[in-house]
Amino acid sequence: MAEEKKDAPQAQPGAEAPRVKIDDSHAACSYANFCRVTGTPEELIIDFGLNSQPFGVPVDPVQISQRIVTNYYTAKR
Repeated sequence: MAEEKKDAPQAQPGAEAPRVKIDDSHAACSYANFCRVTGTPEELIIDFGLNSQPFGVPVDPVQISQRIVTNYYTAKR
């Protein structure tokens, strides 16, 4: 007789993954119309800023106001 393959346990119907509670009461809110994504072999770097000249090539530098640095594992989640 052929051996039966055992499948991974099935999730119970109606069972939900636990949810992470988030407190965003101290989060700073800002507007960005510019985003730049760069990285290293270990990290992903995302810059957000305000481009005061949205049409054409800006003469003045774009002011970066927020930088997020994370690893690739966290960014994929």
